[in-house]
Amino acid sequence: MSKMKWGGVNGKGAAPMKGGDFGYQGPDLPKGSYPAKIKRMEVTKIVTNSVNKGKPRIRILLEVQTSHIKGKEQYHGAPVWDGLNIIDDSSAKGFVNAFLHALTDGSERQKRAIESVFWDEDKGCDFKRIRNKKTQEVETHITKIGRVLIGSPNGDTLVQIVTRPGQDNHGKYRPEVSEYIPYKSDGEELPGEDGDSVIDDGDDDDMLGDVDSSDDDDDDYGDSDEDDNDDSDEDDDISDEQDERETAKVGSRKKPPF
Repeated sequence: MSKMKWGGVNGKGAAPMKGGDFGYQGPDLPKGSYPAKIKRMEVTKIVTNSVNKGKPRIRILLEVQTSHIKGKEQYHGAPVWDGLNIIDDSSAKGFVNAFLHALTDGSERQKRAIESVFWDEDKGCDFKRIRNKKTQEVETHITKIGRVLIGSPNGDTLVQIVTRPGQDNHGKYRPEVSEYIPYKSDGEELPGEDGDSVIDDGDDDDMLGDVDSSDDDDDDYGDSDEDDNDDSDEDDDISDEQDERETAKVGSRKKPPF
């Protein structure tokens, strides 16, 4: 099976950087730390006129999960957009690794392992292509990083995020991710949590099965102006057309992702 490549960029070992949508009717998400589901990891391209134009960029949608946390219930379901630029820049690679480390238990063994899966040319993320029935555009979604299930565009994997106030391209309030941390349960059961691990111990022969468009609920998040902050100054100015999105499987991993 084909694996995703990053065009010669290798960030393994780079020091991790710390650092009003439809469907959500709650207040603006303030600065703080929140558990969040990784709903989407879509591979796009940098569109700004720079030396990195056309290089890979991963557009991420996170959904805050706080209905079980006293004092933070009102923020449950808040969408948080972020982006990871896959470029030969130490800050950008460090921010990618900070995200990858948040998918582990925090041990050095797991951190080194997931970096290897993501960056090494002989490995790579599993992905699938789906067609947006509204725009007819083909989207590339990451479904798995090594043994960690991502399941984009309808993922459930949890990470802990630290947010700070930010703005979208139109000057409207938008939370930004300043840090990713491995999620550790506080003993309270999250909504819909069934105890299943995000580590897949089986094979992935059926990872490219048909996508049920009825399960793709991205229209809940409205439009997002994608000028995500990843401290690399390579912002993607494309707006995400998420309203009334329906998807269906097209192609396979036999073709390159870009």
